[in-house]
Amino acid sequence: MSMKMWELAAAEDDRLFSPYCWRIRMALAHKGLAAQTIPWRFTDADKIAFSGQGLVPVLQDGEQVVHDSWAIAEYLEAKVPARPLFDSAQAKSLTFVFKTWVETTLHGPIFRAIVLDVFNAIHEKDKAYFRASREKRFGMTLEQFGSDPKKSVADLRTAEPLRRVEVKIAPNLAAEGDARLVRVLLENLIGNAWKFTSHNVKAVVEFNSLEDRGMKRVFFVRDDGAGFDQEFASKLFVPFQRLHRATEFPGTGIGLATVSRIVGRHGGRVWAEGREGIGATFYFEL
Repeated sequence: MSMKMWELAAAEDDRLFSPYCWRIRMALAHKGLAAQTIPWRFTDADKIAFSGQGLVPVLQDGEQVVHDSWAIAEYLEAKVPARPLFDSAQAKSLTFVFKTWVETTLHGPIFRAIVLDVFNAIHEKDKAYFRASREKRFGMTLEQFGSDPKKSVADLRTAEPLRRVEVKIAPNLAAEGDARLVRVLLENLIGNAWKFTSHNVKAVVEFNSLEDRGMKRVFFVRDDGAGFDQEFASKLFVPFQRLHRATEFPGTGIGLATVSRIVGRHGGRVWAEGREGIGATFYFEL
């Protein structure tokens, strides 16, 4: 009997997006094995009840039923030892350590970055469950979780735990806009401030706003990092234009251009003020 694997699917049956399930897909390919894919969704718990739990992936191989991606990998390793996933006990141990690090360090930030995309992509019947369960877990709406600047800072601290950065985020900073795009905007501005203070022994990054000016509130992200020559401020928002050498501050050269496009899409404007060796402030209206 051929193997069957239940995998997490979006609205379309062939849109399979669980990283845990993809691990097994790659393990099966490496072993030269095939398995029938059975699309599964968050509200289909009854369809895998036979496995004794409620998460995918679930692999059925004849009478054998295995769940959990690591347990399935071990099962496949024993089933086809001639094409090993791990070439030694040490390699297996290192793989497990790396797997655990990815799950505890990377999955959270990545999920926050894509949570709204996931919500929009999943089957309609799953949306109420997904929203209710995740908002209960996060203690906030999906939209707030997806654009919370404090989460951006937490991700940066996780990536560079030895950095000494005081981050000041004012309360009640709110504006109308596309939550996903605003999240990207803030991640770029806060990430930019974080990067350009990397040479500081101790740095300060601030996210706040000025008093309302007319109909639009002016927000800003300020840092005490490398700064820039104000004469070249107009180049900051041009793709691939850099005012610092890549060897000093690595980057793609498109972060601030992305900020400019997002602000423009909202009918706002963005500008910057800076002094070399003193710091920079990026202002924006939405």
